[in-house]
Amino acid sequence: MPLLALVLVGGCSEVDIAFLAVGGDDVGGSASSDGSDGSDSGEPDVSLPSCTPARSWVADFSADPTQEDLDGDGMADWVLRSDPGASLDPAELQDGIWLAAPNRELDTQPLYDFSTRTIIQVRMMAASSASVQVWINFDPDADTLASVYLDQPQVPSNRQNVRLYTKPNDPEGERLKNVRGLDHVMIESVVELDPEAGEVSLWVDGRHEGTYSYLRRPIPSHGADLFATVVARDDVGQIDSIRVDACVP
Repeated sequence: MPLLALVLVGGCSEVDIAFLAVGGDDVGGSASSDGSDGSDSGEPDVSLPSCTPARSWVADFSADPTQEDLDGDGMADWVLRSDPGASLDPAELQDGIWLAAPNRELDTQPLYDFSTRTIIQVRMMAASSASVQVWINFDPDADTLASVYLDQPQVPSNRQNVRLYTKPNDPEGERLKNVRGLDHVMIESVVELDPEAGEVSLWVDGRHEGTYSYLRRPIPSHGADLFATVVARDDVGQIDSIRVDACVP
């Protein structure tokens, strides 16, 4: 089975996303879709999105992202929510992969409203019976905001699912898509948020899995928490890379 490599073309100008077959045996295999979302299969002919970033947050874990200021704004681009200012344990970074301790959220900073089209690219793998997740809170108005998250659990038979959720005022959220039965390897996912249309689109290993309307919810009493987050839940997860591009309008 071919290895999928994520190629980003461009810097501060337009960024194009492409998956290239380069040989090997380290990608997700055949998957099926959960029919409850009204879609039977992905659409391989829908192109991956491109973006001219107004601002980007990038972590490839070749170095500690909590110590990197790639945009030159005077603060680290990523922060551990539970321990701001702390570094990752060097033992957690192995060959460009973050062996993320459970429930230790890594957030983008500074706060940003993500009110224009936003593209998230992530490559990760769940461990044991736990999951790895990417969250984003975005597009606030006076009283509400939108929240979308990607949940990638390991499931029986040593497989993984990729699930896309929108979060109304509900602890669990509402599932929009479930891509089931992926191999237990690194999975590449791309999420595109379009606040103007009120829609979110998902690609998994280069295959378009649909475009869906997302819901809004009241801004919590503690504040809007306007950042993107990557986290392992309940067990160590493996995060290879994440990139968040807030696009120029």
